Amino acid sequence: MRKSWSWKAAAGSLWTRPVRRRDWFYLVCQLAAVCCALWWMPDSHVPLPGFAVAVVAGIAALMSVHPDLRPWQKFIYLLLIGAFIVIEFRAIRSDRLANDTAQAGIRDLENAKFDSIAKSLQDSIDLGKGQYASTIGHVDSVLQKTNAVASIAQANLNDVSGEGSHPCVRPDGLAMTGNLVPFEVSNQGKNILTGVEVSIHTMRQYQAARLTGGEHRIYVGTIPNEWPKFLPAIVPEIESDGMAHYFVEIWAQNGYYSGVINFRRAKGGQSDWAYQYWEGKQEWFKGPTKEFPMMKHGGGVTRPMKDCQQFTWSDGSKD
Repeated sequence: MRKSWSWKAAAGSLWTRPVRRRDWFYLVCQLAAVCCALWWMPDSHVPLPGFAVAVVAGIAALMSVHPDLRPWQKFIYLLLIGAFIVIEFRAIRSDRLANDTAQAGIRDLENAKFDSIAKSLQDSIDLGKGQYASTIGHVDSVLQKTNAVASIAQANLNDVSGEGSHPCVRPDGLAMTGNLVPFEVSNQGKNILTGVEVSIHTMRQYQAARLTGGEHRIYVGTIPNEWPKFLPAIVPEIESDGMAHYFVEIWAQNGYYSGVINFRRAKGGQSDWAYQYWEGKQEWFKGPTKEFPMMKHGGGVTRPMKDCQQFTWSDGSKD
């Protein structure tokens, strides 16, 4: 006859069944987990967030490899997992409380430092207001003296560099007598020109001097802007075209200048010679610039000096 099933018989069978030898390892691991859970339960022993989750993962891994799990063993695993989940929640809450406490302490410390800095600034402002009246007068005096010194220094620098000035060589029309043509070199600017040298040659003489290195220069020295200096007179050498062509070179502390002076017989007036002239400053570039983008390999250009040009003949004739 078939035996009837009962809860009492099933429970007795569940708990009286002997523990298998291979279950001892898992039982020891469960006991260790129970001890760990009991240790972490008090508020003073709550772990950092993440540790309990790691233990839960270990229990789950252990449960997955445990063969032939009995109901009571599954029950223990589930209890352990639930306990460690509760511990993890408590760990998160404890960590947040500790972080809030630490942040509040940091804010209190920062506020105290800020109050100290603000008080120091206010003290400095109050002290500065008291000293401002006496200091501002001294500062104004120093600034005025500094500006005066800077102006003097800039003026001296402009004199040394010849900033804004350039030389100009042309015939001295008022001093012409007979065949002789005197020259003058003037300073077209406000600042002094120094170390000025002048060379005046016919084109043929200029080419020969360049070949032989025997170029003759006239040392002029310093030229103020108040009056010109005078150069030796010449008798123009007429060429086959009925004119005399002279090439002028000028060296000064602020650059190199060149120009052309042409002569022919005057068609009227008191002088025997009529003349025209123009001059420019030579500038050299090592490469292309915004103004001369086509000069890829550099080169020289001549900038005309507008106040040292006379394209019409001095006797007033058009040819």
